[in-house]
Amino acid sequence: LINPAVSGYLSDPLKQYPDFDFGLLWEPLLRRFPFVLPNLLACFWCFLGYMLVRYNVPETLPEAKRQDFVISQAIFSSPSTTTLTSLNSKTDEEEQQSPSKSTNEQAQEEGEQPATIRSLWSRPSTRQHLLAYWVYSFLVITIDEVFPLYCISKDSGLGIQEHRIGNLLSTTGLCYVFIQYFLL
Repeated sequence: LINPAVSGYLSDPLKQYPDFDFGLLWEPLLRRFPFVLPNLLACFWCFLGYMLVRYNVPETLPEAKRQDFVISQAIFSSPSTTTLTSLNSKTDEEEQQSPSKSTNEQAQEEGEQPATIRSLWSRPSTRQHLLAYWVYSFLVITIDEVFPLYCISKDSGLGIQEHRIGNLLSTTGLCYVFIQYFLL
């Protein structure tokens, strides 16, 4: 909720704070890329969140089911050959410990196919829900990105300064929180 305000105060600092000395290193960078500070701050917070999760949250997947992550397999493997079946498969130790199943249960398990993108899209209800979600997400993201541009435009918009746009977006975020958690 405070990110828009912080980003508004950090964006285009040479224009917003002309009396401040940014030094020899930062001034040419900020002149060429006026919105680099909010992006660097966002990168820092993302990296800090990753490091906190990586070293403070314990892994819940059992050791037997863990696999090494290989980026080429994640990018270039087809959806039908993903690790859905390998995550559901049991190790030899688990097979020995589990009680024996009836032949009907085993045949049913062997006859099941792993979920693929094609099998998900073949279901009309899933397809309708995904399309509705994607259209709604597209509209929300478009409005979130276009509204600040409309506010900052001096020719055909409102001509508001960056820090005021940040304050406006933070205030609307606080209003949304109040309405959602206290009125509804």
